[in-house]
Amino acid sequence: MVAELLLNKPQEPIPHIVQHLQDIQGKGTPSLTKEEKSELNLLRDEVEKLRSKAKQIKSKSMVKRDESDSGSKKAEGDSSDDSEGDDEFLDEINEPLSPLKNQ
Repeated sequence: MVAELLLNKPQEPIPHIVQHLQDIQGKGTPSLTKEEKSELNLLRDEVEKLRSKAKQIKSKSMVKRDESDSGSKKAEGDSSDDSEGDDEFLDEINEPLSPLKNQ
């Protein structure tokens, strides 16, 4: 095991040791390739962005709900329209995810 660590010099030795012991027992699964690790990192980044966007959308909807619940209504003579903001909101929700290419 020590020789294995010295030859491979992994950045994180404990998962490497566990993998090595599982391989010896015949229970090990192949480790991720560099391409798979890269794709996994991209997916994690995408999930984080989507979570952030979901929080923003949720906070916007909470603000709108609070405004409507508090009874604040537009004056009858006011001609401003909020449908433009709603369209942007729907565009964000309906934006398709970019497919990841197999590497």
